[in-house]
Amino acid sequence: ILFLLWVKRVAPHRQISVFISIDSFQREIFFRKNDTSQKKFVPDFIFCEKGDFTKIVNKINSKQGTSGFSDWCLIFYSFHLEIWENKAKSNAPSIRHGLTDPEKRTALSIARNSAYEFLTDGDAFFSFKDTPLLKCLEKYNEQTSLCVAIWVEGQVRGSVIVTGPSLTEAVLQGGKKLCTDSRFKLISKEELGRGRIEITIISDLQLPISRADVQENHIDPHCGYVIRHAEKKGWYIPEVFNCVHFDSLHILIQNLGDKKAFLSGSEFKQARVYTFAVQDFIESNDRNSVLTVTASVPLSKTASGTTQSISIPALLEAGNQAFIQLITTQEMDGNIPPVLDPLGGKSKQIDWTRLACTTWGMAEFAKASHNDLFLRHSNSAFSYLNDQIVKKNIVERNVYISVLPYLIRAGKVLNDEKLVSSTLENLYLETGSIPQYQPILFASIASIFAEESKRDSKYLSKSIELSARVYSDYQRKMTACAQIPLAQYPELISIFFLLQEMTHNDTYTNHMQKILDWIIPLQLSCGAFPQATDNLPLPYTRGTGKIFEVLSLQYPLYKNEIFKSFSWLVHMQYTPESMYFISPELHNRTKGGLRHDYLNPQLWIDGTAHLLIGISRILNKSN
Repeated sequence: ILFLLWVKRVAPHRQISVFISIDSFQREIFFRKNDTSQKKFVPDFIFCEKGDFTKIVNKINSKQGTSGFSDWCLIFYSFHLEIWENKAKSNAPSIRHGLTDPEKRTALSIARNSAYEFLTDGDAFFSFKDTPLLKCLEKYNEQTSLCVAIWVEGQVRGSVIVTGPSLTEAVLQGGKKLCTDSRFKLISKEELGRGRIEITIISDLQLPISRADVQENHIDPHCGYVIRHAEKKGWYIPEVFNCVHFDSLHILIQNLGDKKAFLSGSEFKQARVYTFAVQDFIESNDRNSVLTVTASVPLSKTASGTTQSISIPALLEAGNQAFIQLITTQEMDGNIPPVLDPLGGKSKQIDWTRLACTTWGMAEFAKASHNDLFLRHSNSAFSYLNDQIVKKNIVERNVYISVLPYLIRAGKVLNDEKLVSSTLENLYLETGSIPQYQPILFASIASIFAEESKRDSKYLSKSIELSARVYSDYQRKMTACAQIPLAQYPELISIFFLLQEMTHNDTYTNHMQKILDWIIPLQLSCGAFPQATDNLPLPYTRGTGKIFEVLSLQYPLYKNEIFKSFSWLVHMQYTPESMYFISPELHNRTKGGLRHDYLNPQLWIDGTAHLLIGISRILNKSN
């Protein structure tokens, strides 16, 4: 109902058609229908469940004899719902259809000039109001809500929301108010020159969060949230995820009521929470260009316009940057802390399994890139693990078992035949009494045994036994339609590929293809893979990295899927452009690492490990 009321408000004088498709309900609703003789009528809006848009448009095109999707613009989205508008049927350009890059640059320039003039002359900041700069945005005369923020050396120094005026006026006001945001240390003219301005345009199409969203308790990082009660309101837009971590949607909403809208307990119970689409963009480091921000992460200036292929220089650049980030955090004894929080610089001390996995990834890339410096650092991490895990045996048994497969792989790359031989035998003996079934652990052991079966046939039966257990578990969950974390089963692809080579049994080819046919369709349009089979597009770099690592064995057969996942991982790799919310003293330790996900800016070393292994495999296949 709220959506239909919004449609009537934004298009008060023309004939409108809205096609609604929710669950099994489908209906076309007309406003001011005055041409009953019209045979071809493409709707102005499509209101549908997430993922159904393409099917609906194809059906409409077939019925009306039309074709294509270029005129359609996504104006609202959530985990379960999409609303699209046909731009070609709109009488005038609208902000909700998206600003062009030149228009975004203009808006940022207006905000910067407004702030500069206010800091120079106070309220005389309208002196450039009639300049050509402002005329660029005059075509957008609708009411606008937006946030203007400025980041200086990793800190927000002003963040204000303006509601109501035209786009130009809102940006002008935002630039001025930015300088008077008393929640922060007020910015000086010199700091303004060093800061980066970010603008987030808030859609006026705001719908209540659904019951499904509340029950699932997941935050959508692409959307903004507002809580309202009477005259009180509080906002969160996606840039907040670069400052604050929320464990759940419930916590975000509670904070929204308490800290933004300042609601009492009784007011909070009566308040309504709405969600909306945003257009987010920020100045580049040199202030000369604009970066589009998606779910709090800027899109690299070089990311657009690339061809659907992976170049060797691009692989090496991503791998080199990732490796250097590991080096900057590596300690003198060879250890690498498993998690780094770029907001405060804190890191956890040790995670033996992740360190072992990362050591293998480092060794693989050092060898594939023929880099002696990287090789020395790989050997340092390997020596530390060997000393602590093998020689001193300081860890408990379940950790010991989980470390060995990665340690063996690293030893093979680094040519430590003695350690590989003795550790393989220990792992072989230990597999008879693993304390608890874990799909990733069993698959990891089965994979190394499948590799070693080429040298010693005794490992073959163990690999078959362990992989059968994991595959049976996968089949059981699929049959039960259970929610499955995607990262738990892709290693089966590697195992079955090796087992088919060893046994020439086509059953393993069929098993491998079933896993591929399950995973590939789950890839998101951005190139990432979701965390789990729950239809929620919530990717993280460790999971997507693991799938990229495994798919790289199938390069170039799955070249397009590999390219897309690699591109997303690089998008999540910290660069000088994306570290604007991180203190400069932490830039060296952060640059090149992978952001965990849109809501969590932490760096996890095993995500980097998966990236390095995948890159190395492609490099080796390309040589």
